[in-house]
Amino acid sequence: MEKTLLVSKPPFSCDVDDADLLAILVNYSDNENYKKWFIRNFIDLWCFDIDETKFMSFDKPITTNLHCFREERTKHNYFDRPFPDSSIHDCELLSRIEWDRDTLEKKYETIIDLVRECIQNDFYMFFEIDCFYIPVALFNHRIHYNSRTLIFGFNDEKEILNVADFYGPFDRNVAYKFREVSYEDFIKAYSSYECSKNLQYERLLAFKVNLKDIPINKGEIKYALKRYLDGFEDTHNHIRFGSKCYESILEELDKKYLDFRLFNYIASHAKALKMRAEYMMELGILEDTLTDLTPFTELESFAFGCRNTLFKFVVSQEGRVKEKVIELYKELQVKDMECTRLLLDNIKDAENVYRWEKGLKDAVS
Repeated sequence: MEKTLLVSKPPFSCDVDDADLLAILVNYSDNENYKKWFIRNFIDLWCFDIDETKFMSFDKPITTNLHCFREERTKHNYFDRPFPDSSIHDCELLSRIEWDRDTLEKKYETIIDLVRECIQNDFYMFFEIDCFYIPVALFNHRIHYNSRTLIFGFNDEKEILNVADFYGPFDRNVAYKFREVSYEDFIKAYSSYECSKNLQYERLLAFKVNLKDIPINKGEIKYALKRYLDGFEDTHNHIRFGSKCYESILEELDKKYLDFRLFNYIASHAKALKMRAEYMMELGILEDTLTDLTPFTELESFAFGCRNTLFKFVVSQEGRVKEKVIELYKELQVKDMECTRLLLDNIKDAENVYRWEKGLKDAVS
């Protein structure tokens, strides 16, 4: 027996959670509810700096280790986020089931039995395995490290699972890929003591696509775009969000060894902004006077051009190329702000809104 669930190359893949989610949902890109969901997500950027190492993510901090009890003057709207459902764990277009690892061991002989049962019922699976035992992984049989892996198919005749991951620790040579892993290797990777010892997510997650109706609140979209434009920096927690993330990008350029993930996020943000503008125009959310989306297409092209120039600098290590890269990213920030403002100003019939503790309120005119 064999079965493979739908996956396709995601429009962008900065993090395994984003990549896995988009690899599945992009197959429904003609669906109106997918477009509504995309419109209200991937708006914000966050950058968390710990021990001079920066981590970036869409929509919400990649860390939960935040000092919330701090001086009043440093408080801000960290989690005042209109639509926090841009990951596999909270996306409204998915139906989810979670299991405890210990409980499953009493019911199934091996993890393969559970995977086969889930996929036969159209459920994808997502959980951590030890890449030490995965032949396609970058450090196979060299380093033990856990990675959250998407499982989307099986073949009993070949005794393989269809999986997706970056197969890293991330570096410049690692990209998001669809691969095959033998039952034997996967069982070792799942059952590894090192895997159990280093789990970040204890649960096993199974999920299927559920394209339910997604509401669009134009005021909240407007609010989220305005929040991105304003940006914020919390020096107490070493976090920047919104447009302030460009400052983190410029700081990274002063390092000898660059983390390309940060620059991938900036380029992908531009791509997401273009896709959002296209979907909003298609669904009649924008003013009829905005008929030309060329600025958004040019923004995406410019963002990936900046990243390509960055690669040239890494190879050449020439000072003049570095100066060019710095100027390009400063120019990209200006273009990003212009396109975000253009989208913000052309949302049709959107009420002005602000946030209170208990939810969205109409602004007092």
